[in-house]
Amino acid sequence: MNDEQYDVTGNLWYDRQWNCIGVFDKTVAWDWFSVQFEETNSELMLYKVYRIKDSLEIYGGTYTDSMGKSTFLESDEIMLTEIDFWKSPASQANYPIEWEVTISKLNITTNIKAMYAYQELNLNLVPMSNFYYWEGMCKAEGTINQTEVTGNSYVEMTNRFRVR
Repeated sequence: MNDEQYDVTGNLWYDRQWNCIGVFDKTVAWDWFSVQFEETNSELMLYKVYRIKDSLEIYGGTYTDSMGKSTFLESDEIMLTEIDFWKSPASQANYPIEWEVTISKLNITTNIKAMYAYQELNLNLVPMSNFYYWEGMCKAEGTINQTEVTGNSYVEMTNRFRVR
């Protein structure tokens, strides 16, 4: 910074998105989840991608344990149930704001709940155009191998008003 180097330590979250064209041309939507569990020092990342024209849903994700070992998760290994909803007064989108996640193969069950329902954003890329999406802070509570866990979570949802 200002031509000087500094040594830093800490944790970060690197959010790298690629090829968002399907979202902007409204042919796909996604729900994306990140959870950092305190007690097990582990992380869970999940996604659910929708193809809007035929409602096809594809799930995937990764669980990373405290030793840094990652387990990749396939569609049939993830059960994601939407529990509660919030309707945006701006976009009229009906967003889930609470989910139950079960990953039997890893003995994980967790509830993810939005800290605040109203976390919808409006991205104005061009005049007279609105691109609404929901992105925000959540909390997680559940169990991993019968150990009670809590964690911080972040969720992102795009094109929800188009998902049937």
